[in-house]
Amino acid sequence: MTEHLLRPSLANTRTAAALYSPRSSFLLGFFMGPLPLILYSALNSIRLKRAVDMVAYAIALAVFSALVYTSFMDQRPAALVWINAQLGEGTSMRGAARILAIVLWGCFYLMHRKEHRSADLFGERPSPWIAAIGCAVAGSGLLYGISFLFITFLQK
Repeated sequence: MTEHLLRPSLANTRTAAALYSPRSSFLLGFFMGPLPLILYSALNSIRLKRAVDMVAYAIALAVFSALVYTSFMDQRPAALVWINAQLGEGTSMRGAARILAIVLWGCFYLMHRKEHRSADLFGERPSPWIAAIGCAVAGSGLLYGISFLFITFLQK
């Protein structure tokens, strides 16, 4: 008989890190935009001690910066013109940022899917309130900083 398979292991494995919930990151990205979502998901990567994920966040930040840059151009790309036609005049940047945030949320969820499923199984999740509010404030400040830089450099 293989009774040794039924005994609990005393191996020295570490428990899974408790991540912030995907629902809170979706709501943060949908209502506040991509920058707070990037910061919030980076907190999950920090909790997992995964430095390699920072490359994905740098790419996401570069894509968002390119979106902000194109919104200041006189000749906008066709995608922003289409979004502006669908959502109404003056809302193309807000709509494009919301679409980007939802796409980024999906990518970040796939990066941490295994850990999210583990946290769902064990029922351990930290409270997202303080982290979400901090990321929302920091993300809004970063958005105004990036916009200020583009306005300053494009007016010259």
